[in-house]
Amino acid sequence: MELSREKIRLPENMMRQAVSEQGLENLMLSIKEIGIINPIIVRKVGEEYELVAGLRRYLVAQTLRMEKVYVKVVKASDTRAERIKVDENKEREDIDPIDEGVFFEKLMEMHGWKQKELATVLRVSESYVSQRLSAVNWPEVLRECVKNKELTFSVAREFAGIKNYDEMVRVIGQAISGGVSPAVAARWRQEINRELLKSGGNDSLGDGGMETGQGIEVVVSCQVCGGPGQEIGYKLIRACKTCLEIIQVGREKGVFRQGEQEKGVPPGEAVE
Repeated sequence: MELSREKIRLPENMMRQAVSEQGLENLMLSIKEIGIINPIIVRKVGEEYELVAGLRRYLVAQTLRMEKVYVKVVKASDTRAERIKVDENKEREDIDPIDEGVFFEKLMEMHGWKQKELATVLRVSESYVSQRLSAVNWPEVLRECVKNKELTFSVAREFAGIKNYDEMVRVIGQAISGGVSPAVAARWRQEINRELLKSGGNDSLGDGGMETGQGIEVVVSCQVCGGPGQEIGYKLIRACKTCLEIIQVGREKGVFRQGEQEKGVPPGEAVE
């Protein structure tokens, strides 16, 4: 059915805290051309209608000053309305996990729910709720990387377990520039924390911040054999001690290439 846009109001508890301008522009072009295909979901509250799902479509309709919008009216209690929000955004898979965590916090505060109760109401796993609640307290640099889609939530979750802020920032930069899988991110976290433990490094602070370490020798994955290795100076690869010795011997015998670009040597030929 069509409904006057002015009769729709936004809910107090919004799941989506930010909306991509580029995404809105693309949606606006589509709505200008063919209108709203998927209805905005609302529920009647008194004489007005409260938005349940379809915030971006509503914002575009508001920007275009559309007098009427295509809606679907559902009968929903407060609890069911919150469940619809979660279900729709899970299907779309474009909701920011950090925003979702903030949304979960507000729901728990509003209704006095524990994590398990919230998970039951929303029909998600308790670990799903717990992970997103934890993400709200990650260091800002990590939260921003997830919001900007520079890191996946799975990778960021591994980095959140690194117990030294400086090392976290370092591997974030490395992951953004070179890419990393959750499995590799987990290995980096384990290796760094193991070295911190050996060197007496400090754990993360209770408020979500982290102590910065001094003189910590960081162990990372060897890019030759996959085992633990040490970062050594300026490099093209990371190597463990065994592989490094093999490379050094090879360099002495002229097996490995050096300065190919400077010396104009065709790829594959060794340089003494």
